[in-house]
Amino acid sequence: LTTAYPLRMVAAHRAAKLCAAALLAVPLGPVLCAARMSSKLAVVARKDLGMSAGKLAAQVGHAVHDAVVGAKKKQLAAWEEDGSMIVVLQVDSEDALIELKKEAERLGIQANEEVDEGLTEVDDETMTTLAIGPDISSKVNQVTGKLEVYQDDAAAEAAELRRRLAAAEATLAELRGAASTEKQEM
Repeated sequence: LTTAYPLRMVAAHRAAKLCAAALLAVPLGPVLCAARMSSKLAVVARKDLGMSAGKLAAQVGHAVHDAVVGAKKKQLAAWEEDGSMIVVLQVDSEDALIELKKEAERLGIQANEEVDEGLTEVDDETMTTLAIGPDISSKVNQVTGKLEVYQDDAAAEAAELRRRLAAAEATLAELRGAASTEKQEM
């Protein structure tokens, strides 16, 4: 097992066994194994603001701090026990952050917004990020499951250039093959 994915699968299998054992050992009814379920914290950042990497890092850091300070003890403990997973996702507007916050609150999931003081790159009172969780991953995914992982413009441009290079190399290989066939026919 050399990758994180199989290790997570092994850990999930062990957790399931522990939960099953707990259910069998307690005659009073079902036992919730929330501490053994996968937990995460999602931080959603506004892509439309064009924040520099440093500004984004600061806003995500503030969001994580507020989420940890405001978390319920059991959820925080479960999240920390599960490896403190954090995922940074993107949206394109403040309205999108507001809608996500409403949905999280409707589902009973902690949601903390970060509002900037306007000292550097963005205007005062600008909502920059929203932390959702920490909570059980499946609950967080109900709010954030359709969002994309945050990707800065340079990374997106690099991915596009790699795609175009692969296409150009494939075309070149086809042309070389056609030229080779013509030479053989002569």
